[in-house]
Amino acid sequence: MSQTETILERSHLQSHTVNADRRSRLSSVPEPIGCARDYRPAIASLLLGLKYRSFLTPSEQVLLDELTDQHSISFLIRGRTYLHPADVELFPFEEIQSAIGSPSGCVFSQTWRSTSDGRGTYALMTVSLGEIAYNRMIFGMLIPLGLRRDQAAISRFHEIARQFDEASQIVARTSTQIDNHISRNDPFLIVNRASGRVIAVSDSAADLLKSDSGKLLDLEFGQLKPQVTPLLGQTALTMTSLGENALPICLIRFESRPARVGREDLAAFLVHKMRNKVSSIYTAASYLQTTTCWKCESDEADLAQLIQSEITELDQQLQRFHLMLGYNQMNKLQVNLADAAAVCIEQVRISRSGIRAVRVNWQASPVVISAPNGAVEHLLESIIQSHTQDYVEPAEIDITAADDGDQVRVTVCTALENHKRPAIFASGWASLGDCLATLMDAQLHHRVDHNCQTLTSELIIPLRNK
Repeated sequence: MSQTETILERSHLQSHTVNADRRSRLSSVPEPIGCARDYRPAIASLLLGLKYRSFLTPSEQVLLDELTDQHSISFLIRGRTYLHPADVELFPFEEIQSAIGSPSGCVFSQTWRSTSDGRGTYALMTVSLGEIAYNRMIFGMLIPLGLRRDQAAISRFHEIARQFDEASQIVARTSTQIDNHISRNDPFLIVNRASGRVIAVSDSAADLLKSDSGKLLDLEFGQLKPQVTPLLGQTALTMTSLGENALPICLIRFESRPARVGREDLAAFLVHKMRNKVSSIYTAASYLQTTTCWKCESDEADLAQLIQSEITELDQQLQRFHLMLGYNQMNKLQVNLADAAAVCIEQVRISRSGIRAVRVNWQASPVVISAPNGAVEHLLESIIQSHTQDYVEPAEIDITAADDGDQVRVTVCTALENHKRPAIFASGWASLGDCLATLMDAQLHHRVDHNCQTLTSELIIPLRNK
């Protein structure tokens, strides 16, 4: 037996098995002999996919087997390569040279005789499909002659050949539409809207989705959600419906979004602009306060001082706002915790007349924390301020600090004696402290003790990560 006949024998047996298995899964009502249902949508989808790749998907291979009866073998040739059966050269290309060189739609029939496979003579049927992606496409069937249904199988081939020819014309029109929407290196997918399956993937799209194009083909588009979702921040998905009734497709393109300003960058920009304005107003108020006519006590001098005070407070609020939104993007400094606490306590003493005394018991060894400028001071300030509601009796605040080598604990405690109302935290300051502590990977706990007359806040800062 020659090599060609051996391959043919193996291909015939494989095709027989595939067809028998396929028919066992189809409807029990047999298809009329010599007739074929409308395969044009599936064929058009197959041919369109081959414009953008050089191989068949598993479902397309099943389709080609389905086009024949159980005794025949179908084959598809692209250029000088057998796509189906894959990598199996059934015949030398010279034997089908007439079909290779013919215009699209031309059908050729010739015989091939096998003397060693026991089946005798075959009808070798071919149809030219024209060029797809600059490669000549040939579809054909090898039909054994002498069987009861051989003429019906030949008639069936002519019907299938007609559908291939019409499908190739549909693909030509659809390809023109696609080419008007994409350029050579664009990342794109082509999805058959009838089946919902991916039929073509550009190499750049496969790279973008971090996958091999062969693994993406034949999948339903919904199955690509895990790969597509992470791209949506920096990539826009454009979906365009193209094709026609026999081949409805969706062209999905991935387009880079213009660089977008992040929330942190926007916060830094707005704070910078607002603080510039605040600085200008403060400078103007300072100038007015120092002019000759304002040196004496007057309403104008008091007004200028009030402006300066309010502007200073506004500047502090802007700093807190910037920390809240832009913490991770801000430059980190090495901040001594004790020094930051001293600055913070002094600021609170000046700004809050309701504080009678602040007692500090700092037992912690020198601790240096990596944080943006002002962050530690604002954190400690927010904790102390959360203890200073406008009580009738001035508050006395005790601050202690201790460390055990792994973490430092800063405890702020405020006891209110003979106060008629329950002690409560100033919610705004407490929330600000919680947020800043979280940004600094610290823990902050608040509690009310001793018959609702004592407020305690405990800040725990891990040292191993600082």
